[in-house]
Amino acid sequence: MTHTIAVVGLGAAARQIHLPAYRKLPNLQVVAGVDDRPTGTWPFPVFTSTEEMLDRMKPEIVAVATPPASHFEMTRMALDVGQGDSLFVVSPHGRTLLIDGGGAFGGFPGHEEHNGPDPGEDAVSPYLWSRGFQKLDTVALTHAHQDHIGGLTAILENFRVGSLWIGREVSSAALSNLEQLAHERKIPVVHEIRGRAFSWDGVEAQFLWPEVSPEEIAPSAKNNDSLVLRLQYGDRSVMLPGDAEKQTEREILAENSEAIIRADVLKIGHHGSKNSTMPEFLSAVQPRIGIISSGEGNPYGHPSPELLERLEKAGVRIYRTDFDGAVHVLTDGTRLKISCFVACPEAGRTASSVQSTEQPKQLQHKKEK
Repeated sequence: MTHTIAVVGLGAAARQIHLPAYRKLPNLQVVAGVDDRPTGTWPFPVFTSTEEMLDRMKPEIVAVATPPASHFEMTRMALDVGQGDSLFVVSPHGRTLLIDGGGAFGGFPGHEEHNGPDPGEDAVSPYLWSRGFQKLDTVALTHAHQDHIGGLTAILENFRVGSLWIGREVSSAALSNLEQLAHERKIPVVHEIRGRAFSWDGVEAQFLWPEVSPEEIAPSAKNNDSLVLRLQYGDRSVMLPGDAEKQTEREILAENSEAIIRADVLKIGHHGSKNSTMPEFLSAVQPRIGIISSGEGNPYGHPSPELLERLEKAGVRIYRTDFDGAVHVLTDGTRLKISCFVACPEAGRTASSVQSTEQPKQLQHKKEK
């Protein structure tokens, strides 16, 4: 009897590891693939939506093609959700924190759109299922912009979630709907602000922003509302600034010691906008590794050539989700190991090595979000 299987994620892991293994099994037939940006030629129908593939092909098995797991103790993964953010953190003993869920392109101010796939349903959930996760200890929302909050509805629907962390309360239909869903599913909603901290299995975490009373409701979501979180495990540290821009960076620098600001890994703020990761902030953090979460051919021109030049001058090794797919950072508290959904460049990229493949010129004049 032959069983049918579909493969989600048609990158290097699928081509080099998963498909060769499946071909060795005589009773297994690959009938379809799913990828939001398929490249190359595949010997089966390829869909851009998992839902459409399931409806049309009805495979018995769905496999998500991901790189092999590592033995290191703490994992941080920047998931490839296109032009958005989604970060997944696993503590040494398996406690889980999902930060943001990506979201479809929301359009420009005054011309909002809600088109395209749902990264929470089509990218983040399949990845988490492939890792065997049915429950998440915490889901955190940095701020209520569509490219961060959009995928979280699917996450709350698909997983048992222990708590929902948010920063500043804002007057936003998307945030209200998410909080209502959390209430219906009996998920506690916790407001996190500067100065709060938590410890998971030796991972020390501290919120550096926002600095606002949870009762204060802003009229709309802003990048500078972002939850900013720093993680320390042993001798290694990670800074996660969300979409915080230069105003918030200046406040964080003024209110914290050098030891608190310093980090080995920096998730580059606001998808590589020229208005984030300013020289003073970059100099204080002193990251060895910078990870940029941005979508290929995005309409904002992210990452900015100006920002890439800053990173090059600072000697930062660059990894990008638009080039490298999902990026894993693993540490035992002493060593750092980086792996990518596609083959990572040796020792990361320098800014000059990515300038030549920067966004098309017709995109560079468009206003940044």
